[in-house]
Order: sequence, then C-alpha cells, then structure tokens
Amino acid sequence: MSSTRSTDPIGTTRLPDYAGNSIVNLMQSIATACGSTQRRYHQLQALPAAKLGEARHIVLLVIDGLGQRTLERHPASPNLQRHAIGTMTSVFPSTTASAITTFMTGLAPAQHGLTGWHMHMDEIDQTLAILPLTPRCAPAKFLPEELPSRLFDHQSLFQQLDRDCWVIAPLDIVGSPFNAWHSRGARSLAYNTIPEMFAQLSTLLREAETPRYIYAYYPYLDSHSHSFGCESKQALLNLAALDTLFGNLLLDAKGSNTWITVLICTEAAI
Repeated sequence: MSSTRSTDPIGTTRLPDYAGNSIVNLMQSIATACGSTQRRYHQLQALPAAKLGEARHIVLLVIDGLGQRTLERHPASPNLQRHAIGTMTSVFPSTTASAITTFMTGLAPAQHGLTGWHMHMDEIDQTLAILPLTPRCAPAKFLPEELPSRLFDHQSLFQQLDRDCWVIAPLDIVGSPFNAWHSRGARSLAYNTIPEMFAQLSTLLREAETPRYIYAYYPYLDSHSHSFGCESKQALLNLAALDTLFGNLLLDAKGSNTWITVLICTEAAI
C-alpha cells in the first residue's frame, strides 16, 4: 500500500518526465499490471507493473487539490505522510481536464487531445467547457449527452483491462456524459460524502470475488481550497477527515492483498 504524490516545487519549472516519472507512466504501470497489451509509454520507475501485479486488487484514489507542500506542512495527515513512497510529475498542460482524461484513458494529452478546461472543438465549431461539455458562451448546438461520440475517438482505460473495473465519483460527476463515456468498461458508484466514498471502497474490496481495479476521484479538497483558501479551516478539516478515513481504509483492507495508490494532484503552473 502506498501514497504517491505529484508535485511542482516553488520557484521552479518542472516539465513532465514521461520517461518514467509522471502520471502517464503510473497509468502504464497500472494498465500493464491489469492485463492491458498496450505499451505506449514507459512504466513508472517507482512503481512498475511487476510490483503492482503482486497484489490481487489495485486502487487508484485521486485527491484533487492536495499538494506535497500542504501535506508536509500540516500534521493533520499522518497516514498519508507515513505511506508516501515518492513524488512524480503531472502532465502538460497540468490542468484538471488534461489529467483526469489521462487517468481515465491512460493517454498523455498529446494523444487524447484534451488540453484545458475550455477548448474549441472543430467537430462542432464551438468552444466548450470540456468536462461538463457545455458551451462557453454561445447557445449549445448539441446536448452534452450527444457530444462524446462526436468528439472523442479514444478508448477508456477500463476497456483495455482484464479486471473487474469500478469507478467511484461524486453524484454530480459520475453520470455526466463525459464521465460515462470515459468509464466505459467499468461499473460506477456515486457518493455524496467522504465517509460514503471510503465505505464504498471498503465494500468493493471486501466483497470482491475476482481481482479488481478501482478508480476513485475526490474533488472537494480542491473546491474547498478555491472557495476558502488552502490554509482555511474548511480545507484543513477536510484534509484531516481524508487522512483519518484513509487510515481506516488501510485497516479494513488488511489481508485483502490490495495495493492502494493515492495520487495527490495540484494544478501547478509548468
């Protein structure tokens, strides 16, 4: 079980290290460990597929908005800090839309083509907010549910894996047209609260009859930080709750032969 962090130090420019130290490489390690025959990128040096493959279950928990400096600065995260195994780079551009698509396809932005929150889509000649698939300003030419098949020609990562795959995401995200398209090949669960998300993870691990790959996404630390500030009481209480529940998950998963990778992501300028 481990925690892996994506970071960009203050005052430095850090480009993605696709040679073996980025989230693209992590996804290649996960894909290979879960039976994918695609070999587009190097595996993550710190966590190769052979290591991941020793586990019966693999969990990728993405905590959006939590950076290494915040984690190290606050004592409210002892469980996450204790299980950290290293840092790695993100993707370019290091935006939520680009990184989320990499998590769900295994592709770098240069391959999946989604490079920012707003993009002009030539296929429909309109600028969209890419995750909700809504127009930036003009009236919508298509409903969001009509757009994925028109705009995206890539597979989801889950379609490539020889595993029982699950996606856990917030209720307002899990069934969105973007998320549904990129979750093809997996079954999905929605949650409303942090305890509910961790309870779903525990249940999926405890009741599994076959090897599973579980992708869980938590965006609310990021939204708390945007709304109230990274050092706000609201954000730090959220971090403390995450850390406590992560520690409980480790106890619940003991004996299940599970590798839990926690990816801590920030939208740092590159």
